[in-house]
Amino acid sequence: MSLQDNGQKIIRKEFKNERIPESIRLGNHFVDDFIFDENNQAANIPINALRVIFNIISIISNEQFRPEDRPKQLSLFDDDFETENNTFALLKIKNSKISPSGSTKQVINAYEFLAKFKMGWYKSQNRKGKEIKTFAGLISTPTYDERGYTSFLISSYWLKKLIVIPEYNYML
Repeated sequence: MSLQDNGQKIIRKEFKNERIPESIRLGNHFVDDFIFDENNQAANIPINALRVIFNIISIISNEQFRPEDRPKQLSLFDDDFETENNTFALLKIKNSKISPSGSTKQVINAYEFLAKFKMGWYKSQNRKGKEIKTFAGLISTPTYDERGYTSFLISSYWLKKLIVIPEYNYML
């Protein structure tokens, strides 16, 4: 695990993966909270932003679990990510996976959209009952630190919604 201080943001883990999964699992809680609005209407999310989301899920898919099957893994996640405020994971995605045409403008627009979309204060409780507050959108601080790649942070709140999947729908 990587433990770095990025200003006020604590980076607990870096995810790297180049594999292409045959399918991805979206947890119902993530879909309800992020993809749909309060009126159960699908949000108007640009296709390139959806590509970022799908790539995030494909990168973390080896880490996804159901708490009923692996309660110990949930406690390890809580210990790592829900012990302090402003805890994040670092992800890196190849830009060509977001914009197959190679348009830098499309990539920038996708990351800007995801950084701003549903940005707000989110609260969760760890297993010890401590309330954890995080201010962020799905992603924060997108950075071009390596040619052809964009790295960014994802908050522990949204990461938990993507990794911990108590229930999901194969049809999604």
